[in-house]
Amino acid sequence: MKALVCYMLTDLLRSNRYFMPGTAYVIFVAWIYSVKPNPVLESYGVTAALLFAIAAWFGILLDGVEPKRQQDLTVLHAGGYVRYAQARMALLGLAALACTLYAVAVPLLRHSFDRGVTVTDLVLAFYSHGLAFALGAGISWLAVTVSRKQTEMLGVLLVVICASLGAGGIAEVLPGWSAWLTWLLPPVYQLLGGLFGSGNRAVDLAYPLVYAAVLYMVIVKRFVSRR
Repeated sequence: MKALVCYMLTDLLRSNRYFMPGTAYVIFVAWIYSVKPNPVLESYGVTAALLFAIAAWFGILLDGVEPKRQQDLTVLHAGGYVRYAQARMALLGLAALACTLYAVAVPLLRHSFDRGVTVTDLVLAFYSHGLAFALGAGISWLAVTVSRKQTEMLGVLLVVICASLGAGGIAEVLPGWSAWLTWLLPPVYQLLGGLFGSGNRAVDLAYPLVYAAVLYMVIVKRFVSRR
């Protein structure tokens, strides 16, 4: 598995497909903290929300790193589609770790916050950024398994990203009996609510984790069955 992940990482680095989303995130985070001071959790919430969108962008680009024939050969050497999917998830995990470390460390190194950062703040920051990346990359990977029409796929993905970030406002305008439908969207809004402590923090933080676990189980099943 380690060799497979290293191969995927090398292939990704050679393709330069990481450059645009990575650069966009680096610049945006640097821009946010160019003005001081900043509130701690609110600032981390902004960078986590952006990471959700960046991860979805990265997930789309990642799918095109290997041509179809080369991917089939990689799957053959990997020992099956399940192991290939597991290796891709590990690669996404490395990307999530890199982005999270950057987003969490930059304001600390620049002393950009208006107060001292506690251990709880750091735990919430790592958790929210990691899950935001997992949700963003997950929905783009699922979109790839559902449709190969890039224009259609990108359009749907953009709608889902916007709806997920604005789920709170959408729930307010929906009839009371249908407001629960927003919980079917990737729960970025709930994740940010848990980060800010604006609602039931335990539920708001736990639900995105459960959602992500189910999402990736569905992805692997569709990824395998599609082939």
